[in-house]
Amino acid sequence: MEVAGIKIKNIRFIIATNDIRIDENKHCITIFIVVGHDFSDAKLIGPEKFETWLRFGWNNLPKPLFLPTKKLLKQRINLFNLQKH
Repeated sequence: MEVAGIKIKNIRFIIATNDIRIDENKHCITIFIVVGHDFSDAKLIGPEKFETWLRFGWNNLPKPLFLPTKKLLKQRINLFNLQKH
């Protein structure tokens, strides 16, 4: 991830959500992926866009949740126990 200096590998598609937000006149498609990563060299490269990086446990996500994240949670997909192809 370029803006964080995080090196990723083994990119795998998990699921996509299709969200129509009539109140905002928007149609969004969100693609969820799982990657192998190395956080040891993570740094804030774009401070004009981000103040800090925070990590949360899957069962302790901050609220309010982004609509596609809510949909992902309803699918009960365990992102930490996926079969490798």
